[in-house]
Amino acid sequence: MRAVLLSALALVAGASAHIGRPRHGCTESHLLAKRQGGTVASESQLTNPTQECTAYSVPGIDANFLKLFPQPWTVTPAEILAGDNEALQYMQGINASGVIPTSIGVRGAQNEQAWAGAGLAGTYDIPGDPDCWWTDKGCTTPKHPNLIADVETCPEPETWGYSVDDGPNCTQNALYDFWKQQNQKVSLMFIGSNVVNWPLQAQRAITDGHHVCAHTWSHKYMTSLTTDQAFAELWYTIKAIKYVMGITPTCWRPPYGDVDDRIRGIAQGLGLRTIMWSHDTNDYNIQPYGAQPTASIQANYQSIEAVGSSPAAATGGIIVLQHELEDAVMSLAIAEYPNIKKNFKSIVPVNTCLNITKPYYEDYTFPDFEDYVGGKIDPSPSGQSSIAIGSTSYTITPLTYAASSSAAGSVGTAAAAGGSSSAATSAFSAPTAPGATPVNTAGAAAATVISSQQAGSSSKSSGAAVTLVPGLFVFVAALVGAALC
Repeated sequence: MRAVLLSALALVAGASAHIGRPRHGCTESHLLAKRQGGTVASESQLTNPTQECTAYSVPGIDANFLKLFPQPWTVTPAEILAGDNEALQYMQGINASGVIPTSIGVRGAQNEQAWAGAGLAGTYDIPGDPDCWWTDKGCTTPKHPNLIADVETCPEPETWGYSVDDGPNCTQNALYDFWKQQNQKVSLMFIGSNVVNWPLQAQRAITDGHHVCAHTWSHKYMTSLTTDQAFAELWYTIKAIKYVMGITPTCWRPPYGDVDDRIRGIAQGLGLRTIMWSHDTNDYNIQPYGAQPTASIQANYQSIEAVGSSPAAATGGIIVLQHELEDAVMSLAIAEYPNIKKNFKSIVPVNTCLNITKPYYEDYTFPDFEDYVGGKIDPSPSGQSSIAIGSTSYTITPLTYAASSSAAGSVGTAAAAGGSSSAATSAFSAPTAPGATPVNTAGAAAATVISSQQAGSSSKSSGAAVTLVPGLFVFVAALVGAALC
C-alpha cells in the first residue's frame, strides 16, 4: 500500500504537523538565553509552558560548544562541518568497510519549503523493491549483504513496546511526571537539535531511567540525502547525546520510517541498529496542529489496544510509535495509558522487550524483561541529580552482520559475556574490548555476539546472531559554561 501512496507523499507530509514544523525547536534567535537554567530537578518542577519554553543558559554550553554542531533546526539537512576531521575520518572508514551499498543513490530531494521528501520514488522498481526501502513496502529485512535486519516487534507475548519519537520537548514535564507516577520506563527517540536546544529536558531522560535512541539531527527523509548528509544527521546526534546526556546511543529510528539499505549501512557503520515499529498511533496528526480530530486519533489507539486481546498477542508483542510533541499529543498519551494497561499484560521500553540490558557503551545496566515485569524497573546507576556537560571522550563501534548456522529469528547466546542470554544477546549492545582494530582494517575480530532479533522470536533461545566488530575512533571536546536554549 505504501507504493500507492508514494505519488502523494509530499502532499501528505505537508499536512502532517510534525513534518511541517520543528515543534518547540529553536531558531537562531533562541540562542540568546533569556533566563538562567537550573538543574534537571528544578527544570522538571516548571508547569507554565511559556516559562518551560523560554531559552535558558546552563554551564558547559557556549559558543565553543555550538561550533561542534550544525545549527539546530535548519531547513537544509546537516552537513559534515568544515574542519571536523574526526567525522571525515570515520566516514572514510565506513566507506572503506564496504557496508554501504554503492549501487543505491539519492532518492528525490528534500522539499525545503514543506520539510518533506519530494519525488522519492523516481524510477525506482517499486514491485521488486531491490533496496529494501521501507517507504515502498515496509521492508525491514535488508536485501544487500552484511546488513542487520531492523527491529519492528517485541518477542515477548502480550507486550506493548513503548517508544516515543521527537523529544526532548520543552513542555514534557507533565508526561514525564505521569510516567514517573506510573513506574513506567520508555524508549525515547531523541532529535539532536532538540537535545542541544533543551539540554536539561534531555538529561531528565537519563535521571528518570528511560532508554534513549537517536532520531537524527533535523528529522529529514534520510533516503533523499547524500551519504555524507545522512552520516552527518546521525553523527552529530550521537555526539550531542553523549556530550549533553553522558551516554552513547546504539539504536536509531529513521524519521517517517524512511530507510533503505544505503541508510542502514551508514547507521550500522556508526554502531546504530534500526528500530522501526509494528503499529502507529498517528498521534502527531492530532488537531490543532495536525489535520485529524482527537476522536480519530483515539480510534487509532483503540484499534492498537485491541491487539492485546487478540490471538496474535500470545505469540509476540508489538512496538508502537508515539510522539512527545505539543500538549494535545502528550495529553492523549496520558489519557490512553489506562486502556493500554488494561489490554496488554506488559508495557515496557523496547530494549526491555528485547532483553537488552546493556544498551549503551557506558556502564549502565538495565533490567531484563523478567526483572522489569517483576518490579525491578530502574537501570543502574540511576537517580542521578545532575549530569555534567563538559570534557568527554567516547568510542563508536560499527556493527557487522554474521549469521550463525542456527535457525534464523531467535536470540543467540554470547559465551564471551558469560552465557547470559538476557545480558549478552542484544540488538545494540556495547562492545567490551578496548583498543580494538579500526573498522577500515581488514580482518578485525568479532567481540560480542548480539541477536538479530527477528519478529516474534523467543528471548531465551539460541539462533542467528550478528557481531560487533570493534573500531576505535575517540572524540574529545573541552566544553566550558555559557548559554543555549
